[in-house]
Amino acid sequence: MDSGLTQHCRRPKAKYPLWRRCRAFSNEPTVNAIPFFVQLVLRMACVTPWLLMACPPPPTERNILNLYREKLPRTAAAVIALADTTHQTTRALAATAHAAAGLERSFKENPADYELAWRTARAFVTIADSLVDRNHRERFAKEASRFAKLATKIDPERPEGYYFSAASAGLVAESQLAPGKSFQEAVEKPALLLVEKSPGYEAGGGLRILGALYTKAPTWPVGVGDLDEGISLLERAVADYPTHPLNHLFLAEAYAKVNRREDAVIRLRTVLRFPPVGEWGLIGRKYREQARQMLQDLSINP
Repeated sequence: MDSGLTQHCRRPKAKYPLWRRCRAFSNEPTVNAIPFFVQLVLRMACVTPWLLMACPPPPTERNILNLYREKLPRTAAAVIALADTTHQTTRALAATAHAAAGLERSFKENPADYELAWRTARAFVTIADSLVDRNHRERFAKEASRFAKLATKIDPERPEGYYFSAASAGLVAESQLAPGKSFQEAVEKPALLLVEKSPGYEAGGGLRILGALYTKAPTWPVGVGDLDEGISLLERAVADYPTHPLNHLFLAEAYAKVNRREDAVIRLRTVLRFPPVGEWGLIGRKYREQARQMLQDLSINP
């Protein structure tokens, strides 16, 4: 036997106005008198807040460190293991933020731990280098600089603190519309110390940072730039440490400045041949796009 609702819905709709046809939604006479569209608005007003609570907006770069703060490893050794694995394998920014949150918390509990300090700087540098927004990139780069300086204070003989000091200072300088000489010197000083102490760290990281700085910065007295010296340093980095894609990319940029188009194209195509794995899978996205754009500007098919 059909329910009353079914029988009601089978009635010819043309005989009844809209507000009477909505009686099927309720048996209460006070509700039946309310027009259908008013009932619909009231129902949506009650349901919408619950929908918003159940479906929060997607995370943004601004609150990226709030991702996955729960279920972090508790011991310093476990956090370090997680950070190293993430750095070597992940292509997800959220996973790097997860590791950074764990490192930051562990360092607060162990403020003299050099291994935690420099790895926290590394995580923040990776996050900053992968962000597009200038303000967010600068904020995370400054956090990286803070931890890198703490690392150099804990152990001034190790290379990691100097590398990430120079790298984070470079990201801060890139975030400025017109970085002054003080920003350039903040990159130059730790990079010089890194070349002196450990030129091979991070596949010629000190040579790479110095070379990029000298080729991009204005010359004296406004800046520390020296295009010939920068090209020489980057050529040394590519010759001695060809496994890092940024050595090739920065040298390609320098070659383009002096109109060595064929040499620049060779370096750019080398950049695009590196597989997108590990850290290069994360930060390499924008650099690969930069390499493709440079090839187009040089009127070369990538």
